Amino acid sequence: MRGWFRRHPRTMNVVVSAIYLLFSAWTLPSAFIDMGAHGWWVGVVQVIIAVVLLFRHRWPLGTAAVVMLGEAAGVFIYPWQGSQMLGLCFVVYCIGLHRGLTWGLGVGLPATLAAYLPLLRVDAWLDRYEFNYWEEVFGVYSSPQESLVPLVIIMVLSAGIAAGIGAAVRRGRSHEREILEWAGHTRQLAQVAERNRIAREMHDVVAHSLSVMISLADGARVVVRRDPERAAEVLHEVSSTGRTALADMRRVIGVLKQGDGVDQALRPAQESLEELYEASGRRDSP
Repeated sequence: MRGWFRRHPRTMNVVVSAIYLLFSAWTLPSAFIDMGAHGWWVGVVQVIIAVVLLFRHRWPLGTAAVVMLGEAAGVFIYPWQGSQMLGLCFVVYCIGLHRGLTWGLGVGLPATLAAYLPLLRVDAWLDRYEFNYWEEVFGVYSSPQESLVPLVIIMVLSAGIAAGIGAAVRRGRSHEREILEWAGHTRQLAQVAERNRIAREMHDVVAHSLSVMISLADGARVVVRRDPERAAEVLHEVSSTGRTALADMRRVIGVLKQGDGVDQALRPAQESLEELYEASGRRDSP
């Protein structure tokens, strides 16, 4: 599944944006309860952030700046929304993935803290709307301001974790590339060794062919006077053996130059050696 998403990054971006919207939508009812019709602004900000997240891999730093402003706007409009900084965590992951842990932490942590600056005006928000759904339902803190402290700490830590995960994936992919490069280098060395082996075997084939040709030529010189027809057959065998050896040599030299088709080049050489051996065995050297 992860490999499929790596091959289809656009689909992955759409999935991430959809996940963000899914986790953000559940805060809208409480926003409408607390703010009335003004709760729509929370949804507008969430949609804008989801659209910007589509470009998080292409422009991670620029996306981080826009998402930070969007998150700050969301906190300004409704400080108690449960999805705050989630979009920024997605972007910080990409920064760690593309730039490394230092960049991820250096951008993610300050951006998260900056996005929380609108919390400084939470008293003004309370004076305007006077009612907070979460405080009414989960009234475990002495003040609304105090209830925001754990959320801020958790999301700042989440941004750091997102940067760490992105950096870990970056290191894993780098290690994978090194393994692939090592495998490619090893394959090249194996091809060189195989070409050298073929060259040595081709040397044996050509040497044997020359030995057969010399033997046939000596025999033809002896038999030419008493059996001209037989001498002609022997000379034909000499010519055929020479052409076969020359063809094998050209084929292997071509492979040695190109570096490909090693197995295919080896097979004709082996067949030529076997055919040469059988042919030399069938011939009656005069």
